[in-house]
Amino acid sequence: KECIIHQRLGNLHESESNWDQAIYHLEKSRECCQESEQKVIVSVLLSLSRVYLNAKMYDQALLCNKDLVSHQSDSVSLADIFHNMGKIYIKLCQYDDSMEYLNKSLSIYR
Repeated sequence: KECIIHQRLGNLHESESNWDQAIYHLEKSRECCQESEQKVIVSVLLSLSRVYLNAKMYDQALLCNKDLVSHQSDSVSLADIFHNMGKIYIKLCQYDDSMEYLNKSLSIYR
């Protein structure tokens, strides 16, 4: 399937720190995915978030994590997403927002 192939190509480029190509293929994968393919969408968004973070594209990484929240119902996954958002807000020097999301993550883990 096209969406899976783009995801794999994106992950391959990510492993080589080729951020532009990784983003291209992961975004293509995201476009191709059907709403019924929730697991693939979540996996692609996780990869995109990681690539954007490594590429220092913090605003885009944050948007991916916000999208992830709408696709997750598992509390542990939500805690991980909130933790990632807290880390991104630190990179953006938005410490109040960072503290809010890190505390959300912590309260779920407890």
